[in-house]
Amino acid sequence: MKKQGFDPVTVTNFERHDIPRTMIIDRTSNISVNGRKVAQALGLPDEYVSYLASPERMVAVSVIIGQDYKSLQLTAK
Repeated sequence: MKKQGFDPVTVTNFERHDIPRTMIIDRTSNISVNGRKVAQALGLPDEYVSYLASPERMVAVSVIIGQDYKSLQLTAK
């Protein structure tokens, strides 16, 4: 993600391991501008992006990698 111009703040394991599909949660933009940028970098369509305001979080986007992780790919800019 750094090569794509993103600044990962924290990388941790999610509380569950049975998430079938990767989720991208835009925390700051209700039109999911930031989330769509991350989705594009991962080669994912916009329907993987959702909005959930989290003012207590200090990040713009959260990515939860699902069981579809093998299909994720970084696209070149």
